[in-house]
Amino acid sequence: DGRKMDLTTFKRGVRHGKFKSWHGTATVRSEGQHKNGLADGQWATWGRYGNLQNVTCYRQGAKIWSAFESVDSKRTCP
Repeated sequence: DGRKMDLTTFKRGVRHGKFKSWHGTATVRSEGQHKNGLADGQWATWGRYGNLQNVTCYRQGAKIWSAFESVDSKRTCP
């Protein structure tokens, strides 16, 4: 039906770079980055009505921390 489901960038056939997915309602579901096929950096997930559900920090695929509320702007993802 032409609606976006997800957008993934690849490098030599491996996920590398920005990732974004959408709910069927066209609102963003999740957004983050891959590095050499693994989640890396800060990822955010939203509900189908645009409410922030959680923010998770990954380093080379390993979860460093996760928050289920707005994240203080001083808290960064290494």
